[in-house]
Amino acid sequence: MAPVNRDLPSNCLSVDTRNLKYIVDPYNEGREAEALSPSRKMQEILEKYRALLKVQWEGVIGHMCAPSQAEWEQLLTSCSAFLFYGMERFMSHVLLNWLVAMNIPKCRLVILLDLVRSQQSYQRIANADLHKSCLRIALERPTETAMLLSLTGVGSVVAMQWYTSLEENAGRLETLFENLLSFGRTTGQTIHVLQKSRSHGKRHSMKNSRSSPEDKIEEQTLCTSSDPPASHPSCFNCVLYGLPNIILM
Repeated sequence: MAPVNRDLPSNCLSVDTRNLKYIVDPYNEGREAEALSPSRKMQEILEKYRALLKVQWEGVIGHMCAPSQAEWEQLLTSCSAFLFYGMERFMSHVLLNWLVAMNIPKCRLVILLDLVRSQQSYQRIANADLHKSCLRIALERPTETAMLLSLTGVGSVVAMQWYTSLEENAGRLETLFENLLSFGRTTGQTIHVLQKSRSHGKRHSMKNSRSSPEDKIEEQTLCTSSDPPASHPSCFNCVLYGLPNIILM
């Protein structure tokens, strides 16, 4: 797999790959997962694409230090694309009044791989929610978060819809980066690939778990059925808000 030199299609908007910024697990709350922790997975991604694309992205990883609000602002206002990869709701990490006052039209793409829970993250968010109104907490939901980011000028938001696992988000991170960066797919195409690949993966794992002759007969019966197999709901957890024609160059 090697980086490709690609022309910008006439119906697409470009994002400068070199100007991607990130914040990963700000409070290092996924550390107990070790190999699947956001910090570890992001380090792997950085090493992989530093070698392939000769780029060195700027950002903060929580196992090193927690980002200040000034660092959040500096990264968001100076990027073409932004990745948040961590625990709980994205909006639980930023100040609402600060975000809605921002103007960041240069940030065309935001990727939010959040909504994962650990014991440490649950304690933090439970304590924080005690001091918030119901309306304030409602603004931290996925659709409302995408709307707020859109109001700041962001063109496209990739976001989770409900709580997931570190393993699921680690797989999503790899698929998103592979399709956006290595294969040069648009945001819309990438989400479509993500949903299809995860759907096939779920069915493949179910087939591999069968071993008896009766199960093989059942599998053959299912394959000849006119009804397509149902997809697992988690295949559609990650969705796209906004423009489907953004491409990283």
